[in-house]
Amino acid sequence: MKLNPEEVEKVAGLAKLTLAENEKERFSHQLSSILSHMDALKEVPTPEVGSSPLPVGGENELRDDVVTPSLSQDDALRNAPDAHDGFFKVPKILNDR
Repeated sequence: MKLNPEEVEKVAGLAKLTLAENEKERFSHQLSSILSHMDALKEVPTPEVGSSPLPVGGENELRDDVVTPSLSQDDALRNAPDAHDGFFKVPKILNDR
């Protein structure tokens, strides 16, 4: 599949990226190459391969929750740039509505 610079610009817009003209042309070739490899993979016969959520067989391995020693509150806050009443104090990042 061959992508043109306009299609690359559309994809970049969806990703909220701004590309220079030379980047559009370069990415057009690179993305087209990647899509060509994906097309080649479509030709590989895989009728006996089922879908799997994991790349290799197996299941999620879970462990029991065990309480272990950790830092005290004072130790955890020792190098904090700003703390208040035993908590990390961080700058506000949201505006009031």
